[in-house]
Amino acid sequence: MSDFAAGGIEILRARARISRKGQPNMKIKSIDGTTDSPCSCGSWFEHWKKFSRQTITYCPVEGCLNTDLVGAHVQKADDPDNAWYIYPLCSAHYMHSGELHVSDSYALVPASKKETCER
Repeated sequence: MSDFAAGGIEILRARARISRKGQPNMKIKSIDGTTDSPCSCGSWFEHWKKFSRQTITYCPVEGCLNTDLVGAHVQKADDPDNAWYIYPLCSAHYMHSGELHVSDSYALVPASKKETCER
Protein backbone atom coordinates (compact mmCIF):
# COMPACT_ATOMS: atom_id res chain seq x y z
CA MET A 1 0.00 0.00 0.00
CA SER A 2 1.38 3.41 -0.91
CA ASP A 3 2.06 6.08 1.70
CA PHE A 4 -0.68 8.19 0.11
CA ALA A 5 -3.26 5.38 0.40
CA ALA A 6 -2.24 4.63 3.99
CA GLY A 7 -2.56 8.33 4.85
CA GLY A 8 -6.02 8.44 3.26
CA ILE A 9 -7.16 5.50 5.39
CA GLU A 10 -5.93 7.24 8.54
CA ILE A 11 -7.84 10.40 7.58
CA LEU A 12 -11.02 8.36 7.13
CA ARG A 13 -10.51 6.66 10.51
CA ALA A 14 -9.99 10.05 12.17
CA ARG A 15 -13.16 11.42 10.58
CA ALA A 16 -15.11 8.38 11.82
CA ARG A 17 -13.87 8.98 15.38
CA ILE A 18 -14.81 12.66 15.19
CA SER A 19 -18.28 11.95 13.82
CA ARG A 20 -19.02 9.50 16.66
CA LYS A 21 -17.77 11.85 19.39
CA GLY A 22 -20.74 14.22 19.42
CA GLN A 23 -23.44 11.66 18.72
CA PRO A 24 -26.75 12.21 20.51
CA ASN A 25 -26.71 9.85 23.46
CA MET A 26 -28.53 11.76 26.17
CA LYS A 27 -32.21 12.67 26.40
CA ILE A 28 -33.34 15.90 28.05
CA LYS A 29 -36.53 17.93 28.28
CA SER A 30 -36.83 21.69 28.54
CA ILE A 31 -38.55 23.14 31.62
CA ASP A 32 -41.14 25.87 31.03
CA GLY A 33 -41.41 29.11 32.98
CA THR A 34 -37.86 29.42 34.26
CA THR A 35 -36.65 32.65 32.65
CA ASP A 36 -38.02 34.75 35.52
CA SER A 37 -35.21 33.77 37.90
CA PRO A 38 -32.14 35.78 36.83
CA CYS A 39 -28.61 34.62 37.47
CA SER A 40 -25.76 36.83 38.67
CA CYS A 41 -23.55 35.41 35.89
CA GLY A 42 -25.25 37.77 33.42
CA SER A 43 -27.26 35.10 31.61
CA TRP A 44 -28.00 31.42 31.98
CA PHE A 45 -25.76 30.73 28.96
CA GLU A 46 -22.88 32.55 30.68
CA HIS A 47 -23.69 30.50 33.81
CA TRP A 48 -23.35 27.30 31.75
CA LYS A 49 -20.04 28.42 30.18
CA LYS A 50 -18.60 29.47 33.54
CA PHE A 51 -19.42 26.28 35.43
CA SER A 52 -19.02 23.76 32.61
CA ARG A 53 -15.72 25.31 31.51
CA GLN A 54 -16.70 24.37 27.98
CA THR A 55 -17.29 26.24 24.74
CA ILE A 56 -19.86 25.43 22.09
CA THR A 57 -20.71 26.83 18.68
CA TYR A 58 -23.67 24.80 17.43
CA CYS A 59 -26.82 23.56 19.11
CA PRO A 60 -26.07 20.04 20.42
CA VAL A 61 -29.47 18.64 19.38
CA GLU A 62 -29.21 15.87 16.81
CA GLY A 63 -29.08 17.36 13.30
CA CYS A 64 -29.22 21.02 14.39
CA LEU A 65 -26.65 23.58 13.21
CA ASN A 66 -28.22 26.70 14.75
CA THR A 67 -25.81 29.04 16.51
CA ASP A 68 -28.22 31.28 18.50
CA LEU A 69 -27.54 29.54 21.82
CA VAL A 70 -29.13 30.18 25.18
CA GLY A 71 -28.77 28.54 28.57
CA ALA A 72 -31.89 26.41 28.85
CA HIS A 73 -33.32 24.98 32.03
CA VAL A 74 -33.65 21.24 31.45
CA GLN A 75 -34.18 17.95 33.22
CA LYS A 76 -32.93 14.52 32.27
CA ALA A 77 -35.67 12.64 30.41
CA ASP A 78 -36.61 9.12 31.47
CA ASP A 79 -34.45 9.42 34.58
CA PRO A 80 -35.38 9.43 38.28
CA ASP A 81 -33.13 12.49 38.72
CA ASN A 82 -35.57 15.43 38.93
CA ALA A 83 -32.85 18.05 39.37
CA TRP A 84 -32.83 21.15 37.17
CA TYR A 85 -29.83 21.82 34.98
CA ILE A 86 -28.59 24.42 32.52
CA TYR A 87 -27.70 23.12 29.07
CA PRO A 88 -26.97 25.04 25.85
CA LEU A 89 -29.74 24.93 23.24
CA CYS A 90 -30.66 27.12 20.29
CA SER A 91 -33.69 29.36 20.73
CA ALA A 92 -35.85 27.01 18.63
CA HIS A 93 -35.05 23.94 20.75
CA TYR A 94 -35.28 25.97 23.95
CA MET A 95 -39.01 26.30 23.20
CA HIS A 96 -39.40 22.58 22.35
CA SER A 97 -41.85 20.78 24.65
CA GLY A 98 -40.85 17.14 24.08
CA GLU A 99 -37.71 15.10 24.59
CA LEU A 100 -34.54 16.18 22.84
CA HIS A 101 -31.71 13.85 21.83
CA VAL A 102 -28.46 15.67 22.55
CA SER A 103 -24.75 15.00 22.86
CA ASP A 104 -23.42 14.05 26.26
CA SER A 105 -20.12 15.70 25.31
CA TYR A 106 -21.49 18.84 26.97
CA ALA A 107 -22.05 19.12 30.70
CA LEU A 108 -25.33 19.51 32.50
CA VAL A 109 -24.64 22.34 34.96
CA PRO A 110 -26.76 22.58 38.12
CA ALA A 111 -29.34 25.34 37.84
CA SER A 112 -29.32 25.82 41.60
CA LYS A 113 -27.67 29.17 42.26
CA LYS A 114 -26.87 28.03 45.81
CA GLU A 115 -24.68 25.24 44.37
CA THR A 116 -22.96 27.46 41.82
CA CYS A 117 -22.89 31.27 41.46
CA GLU A 118 -24.13 32.15 44.97
CA ARG A 119 -21.49 30.10 46.77
